Amino acid sequence: MKNILLRVVLVFFVFTSSTAVYAQVESNDDLYIDEAGDFYIVEQQLVGEPGQSLVPQGVILGENDVYYIEYGYQVIVKEGMELQVLIEDLLFSNSNVAQEDLEQVFHFDISTTVVETLEYYEHMFSGVDTAQVVDVTVQVSMELPGTYELYQQIVGEQLAFEVYFFAMNVS
Repeated sequence: MKNILLRVVLVFFVFTSSTAVYAQVESNDDLYIDEAGDFYIVEQQLVGEPGQSLVPQGVILGENDVYYIEYGYQVIVKEGMELQVLIEDLLFSNSNVAQEDLEQVFHFDISTTVVETLEYYEHMFSGVDTAQVVDVTVQVSMELPGTYELYQQIVGEQLAFEVYFFAMNVS
């Protein structure tokens, strides 16, 4: 009886320790994607450093004006998966601005860089899994609005957008 109880306790600790290793990978405030169905959405406001103003490309920069605002994310993607990043759902505080106008004025440049490879145990008896740590940079810039009316609608207002992270199986 003592042997059986000891084995049950030992098995319990083995399973909890493998979960702890997996949780450590996930708990770094990073996004962890290990299946094709996984996706994450980050809601973002277009806000620069305090006092900074985003201005259209090519205009003369004033004090505290910038041509782009940059956002950084770190995503962990299981090996064999390819990370995809999309910008969707542009929302503007002035609801009179058409979605097409927003897409013509605001540009999003997305770059990804693999910075590290991790090995971890998702389940104790399944073997070692490998994942890549990917730095994602989203750079938001602005073109000069096509009309003066559009310029008046945009100036001084706020843009919000969503960043979608998901993965596809590499063929």
